[in-house]
Amino acid sequence: MNYKKEIQNIANEFIQSNDSETKRFGKIIIKYIDSIKCYSCLDTKQKWKTRDNKIFATLDGRGQYDIVKCSKCTKGGWLSCSHTNVLTEGKIKIFEMNDSIDIDERVKELKIIHKTKINELDAEWWVYDKKIINQTTIEQNITIDIKKLSDVVSSSIRIYAGDLTAIANLAKDLTIDLSSTLNESNDENEVMRHEITENNKQVYLLMRMEKSIKERSFWGSIFKSVKIKYTLKYMLLIPKNETAIKKCNNLLNDRIGSRIDTFEF
Repeated sequence: MNYKKEIQNIANEFIQSNDSETKRFGKIIIKYIDSIKCYSCLDTKQKWKTRDNKIFATLDGRGQYDIVKCSKCTKGGWLSCSHTNVLTEGKIKIFEMNDSIDIDERVKELKIIHKTKINELDAEWWVYDKKIINQTTIEQNITIDIKKLSDVVSSSIRIYAGDLTAIANLAKDLTIDLSSTLNESNDENEVMRHEITENNKQVYLLMRMEKSIKERSFWGSIFKSVKIKYTLKYMLLIPKNETAIKKCNNLLNDRIGSRIDTFEF
């Protein structure tokens, strides 16, 4: 049995529920589905089974059950004997070795595993925006066209009005600064800023610029120019509650590339 697939199917059914708690639980299972490597043992790496020789098991006083290694995620093997089959590892139930249908019990254990995430409030935002802006230019016009690109970014942020003028100006300057760091033919760079507005709101601005050589333009046999494409991705986040602030602060500590692409509101 493919336990992971079965649990995914159940989680997707939960997501369709009219009950908000059930729906949330389903979403949490799907979101963190890859955080558990083995859904047969739920990463306890253990199973239990009834000892083969019941008469001998009674005589040696070591109990009627064997605790063995999970054969799905390890090479298997005996660990110890036990007087009970009600066993846990890190508060997670240890399942029977030959059990192939106990999906519901595994779902119950997932509530324990994901308890903190289930109880955590959803992130709320004053503003969240993600945009991709492209600018194609030639070497002779880079300065002019990057200035145009920076103006577009600034204008895009200003539409939120309020006290984001300083943030819009920051984005404008960062656009120009990012372009100056891209020296290679195909290059990219990413920067993030955390600012506090005049109204005491926290603002997180993440910008990523990619530079690529599109093509060389020719007129007859005479070389004319190199076409360069700049792709600017930006993400503007103004968190409304502690959960959202936590998500943003995690971004600040993250050194993995393409944070804009992988971030989930």
